Amino acid sequence: FLGNPGAAAADAFYSGLTRNMATRGDSRLYHMRNFNGWVKATQIAELDPVTHGGQAGRARSNRNPLRVLDLACGKGGDLGKWTLHRRKIQNYVGIDVARGSLKDAAIRARRMRGKLKNRCVFTCADLGEDVPGRTRSPETTEIQKLLSWSLAEESPRESGEPQFKMVEGGGISPADTFDVVSIQFAIHYMMQTRERASRFFQTVSQLLDIGGNLCFTTIDARMVLDHMMNLGMDLHFDDDDEEE
Repeated sequence: FLGNPGAAAADAFYSGLTRNMATRGDSRLYHMRNFNGWVKATQIAELDPVTHGGQAGRARSNRNPLRVLDLACGKGGDLGKWTLHRRKIQNYVGIDVARGSLKDAAIRARRMRGKLKNRCVFTCADLGEDVPGRTRSPETTEIQKLLSWSLAEESPRESGEPQFKMVEGGGISPADTFDVVSIQFAIHYMMQTRERASRFFQTVSQLLDIGGNLCFTTIDARMVLDHMMNLGMDLHFDDDDEEE
């Protein structure tokens, strides 16, 4: 389904994960994930971009509800963090390579319909290659179709498996821009090659409004290794340990 081998492998792996609230405490990464969640929640809460709110000629302001593009959104675990933002949400688009994760995210969004006001879309795309909502180059007028799901197109009583379909732009129109583009603990996937990194930053620059914020978190492996070495412990992980 996805052209890049790494993205295809991520689709297969993350779509097969069965983590949930009831079992996440069993993972040896439980405390690290909690810390990561705190980092993301703090970063999101402090965001306060000053933009035109998608209206050309309008004075820039930090009072408008946020238009959020959440890249590598996974199962939608940060959706609640965004709805708690003091500026509320005008529009939320979540993008991920894992189709199984996106179905879980859509089910999560259904439970939050009252806070989202139907303004929620999930799309399957690889931002190292795919271009949602924009043409791939100035020489073409074609906008790519991407597998998408929209909360607004569902009945409030819908309870079956979320139905994704191919939609031009992946739920992002050529006029859409965003106050925030967020990619949490996943930006390294965009850095596999110079071409992927270039495509990613070009797409982000097209979708981010003037004055908007690109926010991301990542881990410095050198610092993690340094801390582990300074623990003074003999750390060993067997092949049979839980795969995360």
